[in-house]
Amino acid sequence: MKDGIPMLPPGRRIELFFDTGPDRKDCGLPSIYEVIVNCDGPFGAVEPMKYTIDVDALIGAMHLNEKTVHDGVKTLEKLHRDMKSIAQKIDRLGGEES
Repeated sequence: MKDGIPMLPPGRRIELFFDTGPDRKDCGLPSIYEVIVNCDGPFGAVEPMKYTIDVDALIGAMHLNEKTVHDGVKTLEKLHRDMKSIAQKIDRLGGEES
């Protein structure tokens, strides 16, 4: 990705599977990769950044999804529906005692 991802706004990211553990085990591929990131910042070129990616360090790690405001709203809407349903059932129970 020498030229980056033109459709991706600054500060955003795309997460993709590198591969899967069962496919990688004993396949003969290296488990450590070195990457160099060359980029420009708001004030011009930024010093190249070198990263070491050790895939073995991820063995056994759980994938955690980042939650957004949208996820929070969906959860609150579900809670609202559930509470409304409970309130209606309680109202019906109260009406049966009369």
